[in-house]
Amino acid sequence: MKTVLSGIRATGTSHLGNYIGAIARFARMSQDPRYRCLFFVADFHTLTTLKEAEQIKKHLPNMVLDYLAAGVDLSHSAIYVQSDVPQVTELAWLLSCLTPVTHLEGLPTYKDKREKHPEDINAGLFNYPVLMAADILGPRADLVPVGSDQKPHIELTQSLARRFNNLYGHYFPVPGVLPDMVLVPGLSPMDERGGFAKMGKSDGNTINLGDTPEQTWDKIRVAPTDPQRVHRTDPGNPDHCCIFALHQYVSTPEQLAWSREGCMSAGIGCMDCKRVLADNINHMLAEFRERRMQLAQKPDVIRDVLVEGKRQAEVLFNETIEHVRERMGIRRWGS
Repeated sequence: MKTVLSGIRATGTSHLGNYIGAIARFARMSQDPRYRCLFFVADFHTLTTLKEAEQIKKHLPNMVLDYLAAGVDLSHSAIYVQSDVPQVTELAWLLSCLTPVTHLEGLPTYKDKREKHPEDINAGLFNYPVLMAADILGPRADLVPVGSDQKPHIELTQSLARRFNNLYGHYFPVPGVLPDMVLVPGLSPMDERGGFAKMGKSDGNTINLGDTPEQTWDKIRVAPTDPQRVHRTDPGNPDHCCIFALHQYVSTPEQLAWSREGCMSAGIGCMDCKRVLADNINHMLAEFRERRMQLAQKPDVIRDVLVEGKRQAEVLFNETIEHVRERMGIRRWGS
C-alpha cells in the first residue's frame, strides 16, 4: 500500500476548483485499497500570507468538513492539522541545513513574488518549500498529487530526499508526483496569453462550495464571455470564453458539442449556455452540499477526526524524527 499525502491551506472558503482539482479526487483515492491517504490542513503554511488569526480559526474546520463531505474514507486515511504535529517543524529545520539558499531563490513562486511584491516577502515564504518537504518526507510519502505550479517544490523535496540518503544512508523514499492534477479556470476573461486564470480565492473568480444554487447562478450570469459576442446574433469563439472552459469539467460531450456549435453559429445565446453550466454545477455539488450541511450540525465529528488524525500522523513523524536525528548526530542527550 502506497502512502499518498496532500495538504490544503486554510486561507478561505473552498471553491469549485478545489473540489474538482483536489478534494473530490482525494476522496476517490481514499476509497482505493492501493493507497493510504494522509490529508492535512496546512495552517503553518497559511501564515505566510494570511495574518488574521480569527480567519484561520474560522476556515480550518471548514476545510475538514469539505474533505468529509466529499466522502473521504477514514478506514485507511487520516485528516490532521499541520500545527498539531510539531515534529514537522523540527524536521523542516534539519532539512533546511541540507538546502542551498540558491535553490530556494530560484524557485518560480518565490521569484514571482519577489518581482511583484518585494515588500511582502517574509522568511516563512522563503522557507515554505522546505516546510513542504518536511510535510512530505515526515510520513515518508510515496506519492503527492499536485498541480503544475507546485512541481518545482516537489522537485526540491525529491532533491532533499536524495541528498539525505547520499549523506546519511538510504531512508527516505523519493516521492513521486501523481499526474493530471486539474487546474480549473475561474470566472475571468481570457488573459493576454490566451488562457484563463485558475479559479482562486485571491482573484475573486470563484464559485464557492458553500454557495447556494441561486448564488451559483448569480455569479455565472454576470461572468464575462467571448468579447466578440456583443449581440445575441453575433457568432463567437468558445475557446475565448471562460464559460465554455468550465463546461469542459462539468458537462457531457453532447453538451460540449451543443455549446461549441451554438456559440460559433450564434444558434444559442450566452445566457442559454450559462444556464446549462449553472445547472450542471449545482447537480454535481448537490449531494456534497447536503452532506456538508448535516456534518456541520455535529461539531464533535470534526474534533474526533482531528484527534485520531493527529495520533496517526505523530506515530509516523516520530519514527522519522528519531531516525533522522540519530543519523545526523542529534541525539537526545537529556533523556
